[in-house]
Amino acid sequence: TIQEGDYTSFVPIDAVNASDADSGLNSLITFSLMTNTSLFKINPTSGEILVRGDLDREQQETYTLHVLATDHGTPWLNNTCTVIIVIEDINDNPPRFVQPPDRMKAVVSVDEDAGIGTELFQ
Repeated sequence: TIQEGDYTSFVPIDAVNASDADSGLNSLITFSLMTNTSLFKINPTSGEILVRGDLDREQQETYTLHVLATDHGTPWLNNTCTVIIVIEDINDNPPRFVQPPDRMKAVVSVDEDAGIGTELFQ
């Protein structure tokens, strides 16, 4: 989960982790994103996922990233995982009236003796 906002530089938000029971080069792992995106990138050695760009929950609530972990053995072996990024809403939109402006006008006569809380119209 990450708060919506405009991230102007890459900010770490999460990380994936993988291990390989082999030894030497066979146990080294490189991470890559299989998802074509300009908003997210992954550190190929640490698995740290970073974001840069405008994340607006009202535009998109979640992002699904597919991550590939590949070892350095011969032949190369790999595995995939899915990471779902949930965008947390912040209070960034003011309330809006749903009626058209011409229907929001009303003329009401109020008796000068009307008490506080008097209903003016229904």
